[in-house]
Amino acid sequence: MRKLSYALGMVAMTTGNQDRASRRLYVWAAATTALCALYAPTAGADEAMLGEIIVTAQKKAERLQSVPVTVSAFDKSFLDAAGVVSVDTLSRMTPNVYMSSFAPSKPQIYIRGVGSRQFDIGSEPSVGVFIDEVYVGRTHNIFNHMLDVERVEVLKGPQGTLYGRNTIGGAINIITAEPTQHLEAFAKAGGGNYDAYFAEAAVSGAVAPEKVSARLAARYTKRDGYLKNLATGGAALGEDQIVVRGKLKFDAAEQFSLTLSGEYNHDDAPGQQGKAEGPDIFLRSPVAPIVAPTPDRFSDYYNEDSTLERNLAQLSGKARWQNDNVSIVSVTGYRYSKLEEFGDIDATILDIIDQDISETSKQFTQELRIASENGGAYTFEDRMSWIIGGYYLHDSSDRSDTFILGPDSLPAFLYLLAGGTDTILNTLLLDSKTESYAFFGQVSVALTPALNFTAGLRYSHDKKHGIYSGLTNIPGTLLIFFPFEFDLRRTWSSVDPKFTLDYHFSDDAMAFITYSTGYKGGGFQWAVTDPLLAQRVFDPEEVRYYEAGLKTQWLNRRLTVNIAAFYNDYKDLQVQRIVATSTGGASGVITNAANSTIKGFELEVLARPLPELLLSFGYGYLDAQYDDYVFDEFIDYSDTRMVRSPKHTLNAAVDYTIPVRDSDEISVRADWSYSSSYFHEPGEAMIPAPQPQAREDGYHLVNLRASYASGAWRLTGYVNNVFDKAYRQALLAYPPIGDNPGQNIGYPARPRMYGLEIGWSLN
Repeated sequence: MRKLSYALGMVAMTTGNQDRASRRLYVWAAATTALCALYAPTAGADEAMLGEIIVTAQKKAERLQSVPVTVSAFDKSFLDAAGVVSVDTLSRMTPNVYMSSFAPSKPQIYIRGVGSRQFDIGSEPSVGVFIDEVYVGRTHNIFNHMLDVERVEVLKGPQGTLYGRNTIGGAINIITAEPTQHLEAFAKAGGGNYDAYFAEAAVSGAVAPEKVSARLAARYTKRDGYLKNLATGGAALGEDQIVVRGKLKFDAAEQFSLTLSGEYNHDDAPGQQGKAEGPDIFLRSPVAPIVAPTPDRFSDYYNEDSTLERNLAQLSGKARWQNDNVSIVSVTGYRYSKLEEFGDIDATILDIIDQDISETSKQFTQELRIASENGGAYTFEDRMSWIIGGYYLHDSSDRSDTFILGPDSLPAFLYLLAGGTDTILNTLLLDSKTESYAFFGQVSVALTPALNFTAGLRYSHDKKHGIYSGLTNIPGTLLIFFPFEFDLRRTWSSVDPKFTLDYHFSDDAMAFITYSTGYKGGGFQWAVTDPLLAQRVFDPEEVRYYEAGLKTQWLNRRLTVNIAAFYNDYKDLQVQRIVATSTGGASGVITNAANSTIKGFELEVLARPLPELLLSFGYGYLDAQYDDYVFDEFIDYSDTRMVRSPKHTLNAAVDYTIPVRDSDEISVRADWSYSSSYFHEPGEAMIPAPQPQAREDGYHLVNLRASYASGAWRLTGYVNNVFDKAYRQALLAYPPIGDNPGQNIGYPARPRMYGLEIGWSLN
């Protein structure tokens, strides 16, 4: 009850002792309310009402403002107006969400302080990503440009009952546009600095009137990299992507529909390549003195350029049958992905060590659910709604990492000195299979016309099998101690309940309180070269979650104010620890070695004081700390801030449309976001001594857009990161461990980007 009282208290009262950043939001919210109050409802008030957003966060269509879940939803009109082309952009438009990446294939997603930066096939994500209800187990292409998207929903907090495993932090639903019976189409193209250009088009219409409809969409994007390699003349952090999607919808009968979807995605761009963080790139390595700082934040010296090639194919089918009483839905998905990546991982001009990655994944999922229909025979005169279902997943993945020791490395130098002639290759191989099934159910009962009680339960069972091996072509070259192979097997089960009370004061105001739990699957080690440590298996993470929320609309639905507060009791975090190796050295391994407490609150405001003017504001406060985290016998991270968890996040936007002659209009939009400081690595310090590289200072970002629309045509100009703010989107920091000298590699975020685009649409 203490934890739930905290959440309720945070919603019910302001925190007068917070710092200036948290106090500003109350001034802004009050000003917005006062501004809207100047405009009393008139005969034209409907034009100023905020549009209704329908979400499927609870596996059924509901009003966003009526769902007792904290959801940030972005429909197509918002995505177009804000120029959102990839999911990670949304992290700057909703509080307490962090999305970034080390490289195109290594995304990081954190919601309310819960996330992961493990990218290998032995680990699981902390935030579930779903595309048209199909779970995306391997997220290495999730930050690619979105194509023909209808809506994105960001569900905050564990979603264990209806979404299952690996949604311990939340879930992201990406819903693509459906085929239509009427003819509609759009096309747009544009270009910008760094030789950027893109083209996108879609068409939808009837194949057989009233029976079959189809939709086809495609996009091509290319942009030069902005991180220059002064040694080779190449550049990293660029884009070269093509994606194609086709959909067919069959309305075979009044009660039955079937939607089939196929997508192909190809990416051929520079791979992982960051920037050396000053002369201590190797910290205490003998080569550290020669790794000098580079002229600016967008240049570095690598002896080779990185490369990346990704291919993805996805097939899915959604069948729905319903009558007046129940609906039955089947969602089937198959995903195939292939990743090839090469990188100079020593981050120097010396030929020390390169990494060649090859990864293949095949995933099959099946969900079947039965739900009550409003007004049906099994709802007790609409006093109850329910859903039950089952879920199955099979993932088969294999990955090889070959580490190529160059002549500037000490092992290779000694080998060549002794007369060796071959290139030294050390390879780690993991063949992993995951099989998971689950059964779930949720029921909501109207205790009174205004008060509802919801109870849900999910049982999950995971079985993992992995074959982990290490090979070397030159014995005694140190990177891998000796050839090994292990057969690893483990099973886990979890029962995750959810209980919610929601009270509707009116059609425009509701409050809710929730208790739920979440579960993230366990896994196997990766890139651990000691044979004994490589056999260590880490167990699942678990969280107990408390939340209270208030959703309101005011002034004839021209003002929306939503508030939520939360408390997480987070157990068995999968974190890195330093342990002794079998040869007397030290190595980093993933273990369940940490517990944490996460608490905070959020405010989201949306206002339309005039039909032509839309204002938005968001604020998030996050207090995320490790309660227990012993890194090694000398370093204790307990009572320090968790990684990638800024205490304050804010965002605001102004969107104004000016009607001009006939049906033409001019639209201008300004977006602002702020993140307070946070740490890329735990403990608020690096090893062996505090390092400023671990901390990311707070920063502001501003984006501007302006467009002119005439009939079916629209011309748009944009500038992102207007003030060219310098910050890092990620940091790879390896402390010195045993004979490993350690590294600090930063990945600079995008500089100022600008361009023009022209679009045409037919509706």
